[in-house]
Amino acid sequence: MLTQTYAQSVSENECATGVHAIIARGQGGGDDLNVMSTLSDLILKQFPGSTTLGLPYDHQNVLTDYAKLHAVHDGAVLMQFVQEYSESCPQTKIVVVGYSMVLWVVHWN
Repeated sequence: MLTQTYAQSVSENECATGVHAIIARGQGGGDDLNVMSTLSDLILKQFPGSTTLGLPYDHQNVLTDYAKLHAVHDGAVLMQFVQEYSESCPQTKIVVVGYSMVLWVVHWN
């Protein structure tokens, strides 16, 4: 069974005037930003008017077929986030950044 999807459609007045960063963290426990919260803080500080978001995806072990299925779904969530945000805010630059397990999320799509 696949996990729920999330919307990234925003109103025009909520569009970032800096960059919109979608941040995908590596494997392990914790929230969607976890150790990437430092990067999020730096982006917000260095690029005024920016927004950041921790990509909500399954951070567990990707070595099983079941986990790979989730990685495919999570890659689709990433693509959905980029598409919906770019449609809502066509003038905003989007940054997708991540490390480690994120390779699986992007690779399977």
